[in-house]
Amino acid sequence: MDKLFEIENLYQMDALEIFHSRAKSKIIHRTSDIRASGNEIEETVRKIFRNKLPAGFYITNGHVVDKKLKSSNQFDVIIADNSTSPVLFTTNDKTDYLTYESVYAIGEIKSSYDKYKTQINDFVDKCKYVYTNLEREPTTPDYIYDNVKLQLP
Repeated sequence: MDKLFEIENLYQMDALEIFHSRAKSKIIHRTSDIRASGNEIEETVRKIFRNKLPAGFYITNGHVVDKKLKSSNQFDVIIADNSTSPVLFTTNDKTDYLTYESVYAIGEIKSSYDKYKTQINDFVDKCKYVYTNLEREPTTPDYIYDNVKLQLP
């Protein structure tokens, strides 16, 4: 008999972990601690990213800072290059300020969606600010991390 690696079940367990953190978040939210409520889900999602991505990636939350020290708004998820000291500063509440050049991806985590709120537009505006107001040294399309180059055809 074949011994199958049940990866689908493992991903379902990750999803359950997020659902459980959302349930905890709702309980915390009822105590009016909105920040802690959001952190409950956000930290779970970041932990799952950390477990899935190679060690060369740094997963955090915080702000993107450019070479002129202009800073973005706060993002719930930032994926950065872990090989080149991307963190400029970490606050006591574990919010990081990262160099723009080290950042691969930025994102927001929402536990619910309300079509009457402007959550998506707000995220787009935050991204637009980064792309239009912050300056970044150019990187080649084949750059991954740790100065490793992809072998593109």
